[in-house]
Amino acid sequence: MPIPTSSHYLRRKVLIVDRALELLTDNPALLLRELRPSDASAYYAVLDRNRVHLTQFGNYRAEGRATAAWVRRSLARRSVGLRFGLWYSGELVGRIELARWARQRFTLAYWLDREHVGHGLMTQALSRLMQHGRESFGASAFFAGVTHGNARSAALLRGLGYSVAVYHSDHSVFMRAA
Repeated sequence: MPIPTSSHYLRRKVLIVDRALELLTDNPALLLRELRPSDASAYYAVLDRNRVHLTQFGNYRAEGRATAAWVRRSLARRSVGLRFGLWYSGELVGRIELARWARQRFTLAYWLDREHVGHGLMTQALSRLMQHGRESFGASAFFAGVTHGNARSAALLRGLGYSVAVYHSDHSVFMRAA
């Protein structure tokens, strides 16, 4: 499929390459690209080296036990929303998702390779994905759950203007108007 070059696509920083949606960011080294079954090897590699990092707060247990076959099946299944890989300098370093929760309200889920935490990549990625949600789907609010103890994720969301909307026994739900 040819790359769209209309000013509409370039202005919105959205490309479709090999039938995968790509979202360009202001950081030329950071790209959000829909995860596809062809990404299974790279996705398994990043999961495998981050098992302890991903499960340290009690969530992402399935990813912590992932096998190469599990990853292939997972990426072959239809996603509930948009499922992107975070590609930094050509390397898959994380995952970020946007799913419709109700009307124009959306949930976000994300994780980042432990070696790339603290460099602003997830801030840039979440900002870009929220922009896409507003422009493409008319998003009016975003929600993200954070397991208690994950202070970095809570700080990330607070830095993006989120506040705690609901406090559960094991996690807090953060909310931000679009």
